[in-house]
Amino acid sequence: MARRRTSRKRKRVAAFLSGKAFSVKLALIFLVCAVVSAALVFSFRCFFLNSPLFTIKGLVINRDRGYAFREGEKKLKKIYVGRNIFTVDLRQAQRFIKNEFPEIEKAEVRRNLPDRMEIDIIRRKPVAVIDAGGGIAIDREGVVLSIGKSTGSLVKIKGISFFLNMPSKGGRIRDRSVARALALVAGISKRMHENKKDIEYIDISDRNNILLGICGVTVKMGGGDFPGKINILKEILEDPDIKTEDINYIDLRFEDAVISLK
Repeated sequence: MARRRTSRKRKRVAAFLSGKAFSVKLALIFLVCAVVSAALVFSFRCFFLNSPLFTIKGLVINRDRGYAFREGEKKLKKIYVGRNIFTVDLRQAQRFIKNEFPEIEKAEVRRNLPDRMEIDIIRRKPVAVIDAGGGIAIDREGVVLSIGKSTGSLVKIKGISFFLNMPSKGGRIRDRSVARALALVAGISKRMHENKKDIEYIDISDRNNILLGICGVTVKMGGGDFPGKINILKEILEDPDIKTEDINYIDLRFEDAVISLK
């Protein structure tokens, strides 16, 4: 009996030692794999970050036709050409371009491996000019694109004075009345596209009653609800029985439109 018990104990010890040895071997294998993997990752990282193959040699800039971006292109090349392409944070680059060049509304940057960066830029388009400071051209978000330059046939916004707080190029005008005027321009562009060229002015001197000059007629638009009012205005202007030359003004501030004849 004693011999059998001793034999059983020996078997148990041997099994324990065998299992422990297997665990040690397994741990060593995992450790070796981890070390090899880390070495491979480090090697690949060094290759991608230090190889001249991935040094940026040029930029491909896709822009709107007729948009001169020579100075901006020179500046971007000075910043990015010569850098490793994988060290460029694409989102950060997009933010930098929009901040550095306020006339750009949207920028998309991507890698064109192995050694080119491609940049798509969409510039802001002027939609109106504020009748102050020799003419302040702004886009649909109120960003100032130019000051004192020829503005062509842009919609004129009048009735606002900046006095000593003149906005600068690239700045955003955050005046509520200007925002309403831009919303009015956007609504007419969408619902009365054919009449946008007939807009003579938008007067925002009275914040509660914006005046729209269109087709030789003054329209009292009130302070909001422009989509519905634009639809009514469209019906009036398209009515064959109504001649705009006979109209003194149109008042859309009330539920029923008021047409005052001369």
